[in-house]
Amino acid sequence: MENSGWNVVIVDDECLVREGLKHLIHWQQEGFSIVGEASNGKEALELLSRETVHIVITDTVMPIMNGKSLIKSIKKLFPHIQMILLSEFGEFDYVHDASNCGIVDVILKHRINHNKLLDSLEKAIHLIRKERKGYVNHLFKMAVFEKNFRNIGAIASYFKDSHFFLLGLKNESVIKNEVYIQYQCDHILEALQSEQEIIPWFLLEEGRKVIFLINVNLKRLSSIKQSISHLSKINSHQRTYYVLSSTYESIQQLCLVGMNELCKLFTYTFFFPNQTFLTMKDLPSQVFKKRHFDLDLFLEQLRAQHYDQAFSSLQTHITYLSTEYNQKEYEFKRFIQTMIMTLSSFLMNKRSDIDQMKWPYIKYIDDSPHIRRVLLVWNRFVEKVKERIVLPQKHLGKTCIFRIKSYMKEHYAEPISLNDVASHFHFNSSYFSKYFKTHSKETFIEYLNKLRVEQAKKLLVSDLVLISDICRAVGFTDHSYFCKVFKKVTKQSPSEYRENSMKLKKVIETKNSTNV
Repeated sequence: MENSGWNVVIVDDECLVREGLKHLIHWQQEGFSIVGEASNGKEALELLSRETVHIVITDTVMPIMNGKSLIKSIKKLFPHIQMILLSEFGEFDYVHDASNCGIVDVILKHRINHNKLLDSLEKAIHLIRKERKGYVNHLFKMAVFEKNFRNIGAIASYFKDSHFFLLGLKNESVIKNEVYIQYQCDHILEALQSEQEIIPWFLLEEGRKVIFLINVNLKRLSSIKQSISHLSKINSHQRTYYVLSSTYESIQQLCLVGMNELCKLFTYTFFFPNQTFLTMKDLPSQVFKKRHFDLDLFLEQLRAQHYDQAFSSLQTHITYLSTEYNQKEYEFKRFIQTMIMTLSSFLMNKRSDIDQMKWPYIKYIDDSPHIRRVLLVWNRFVEKVKERIVLPQKHLGKTCIFRIKSYMKEHYAEPISLNDVASHFHFNSSYFSKYFKTHSKETFIEYLNKLRVEQAKKLLVSDLVLISDICRAVGFTDHSYFCKVFKKVTKQSPSEYRENSMKLKKVIETKNSTNV
């Protein structure tokens, strides 16, 4: 049990019971001080009005004022005091009524021992700490959010050391919950190897952030910060960032300046994803001179198809922005999202699929916890854009049209359409149709039908396959349409072509046999 100087008062009308309790445990060794004793409730209340008391151990049946009346009075006049009730056999109804008044524990006198008493005292201390934390949290919220410092000095009275700082934890994946707080509290206490009081306090607006108030002796400040830095490295795999405010003697300064400092550090973690431990002294020096990106020039370069120049200037500006950690996180994200919207709008007339693709990228950026992920998403988007405007530009003409026609030769027998092929090569359908006709001197459907007819001609030279089967084998789904297209290309119907082919085949065979 920690040595916190818990003050105890014993109330019992029997002197032997009081003396027995005083010798049952080593009070000072266990961290307690018996600051007084009383034989009835009235004497106890007079004592409590003079002394600072944390715990009262009281009997039930006493003269003048009994235990039940004492408990009710204490709860009314001294609500911060925790109470332990001593009871005899046969007082269960009485004890039950007293329990409803909020006592910590009930100890039967004939069963009291060293361990039982310590266990009850531990319960009382736990409740005291819990109430303290709630009170301190309340005062902090009033000071930080409402700028109300009327009772802020009361916080200092709960701590033994002279200096304070704030430790903030920001986790990328964990929402606020008591298990997470307790887990971090245990690890921090273990790292500090200290028995200092640590108050976990949530920033209510952002559930993935937790703040601890740490009370410290100035001589141990350096070693404590080193311990926290070491803890951050150990827990780096948990994607948790540790940020520390400066150290203050005044609680009011801690709330005003330290809290503002901590909020800035939380923001800066977005720009320093590789630094899991961050203080103001760790930040690189910079003079923020906001640069303007010339969007009109960028669009002019794109329209002139000076893609390398346009993307180079844009990337230079993004690299500059990524080093300006004093800007807001949303400002950086908004610029990247604006450029995604701008590029999508520019490409709509040429590549409609890019306009549909933009929304997932914009959402990924919104959800990105740090700049590294934002840049990763942005680079992937740029790659997709370049696939659609830079690479096709380099392969215009014979090279690009050769790839398209090769693809069509491989898939002519499938139910492919202009939209299918355009999508495969990242073209807008309307633009692809014009592009194909410009470089092939024929329409997409004319070329596809010609491919299918050529394959049909190869199968028609034999009478082993039905014409209807040949129709389906080369990609046509309608027999009459197949016949119409075939006749348009060859000037004869499929059956006429087969008949003429068979006649020619026989003539050739006869000629060959005669020569032999």
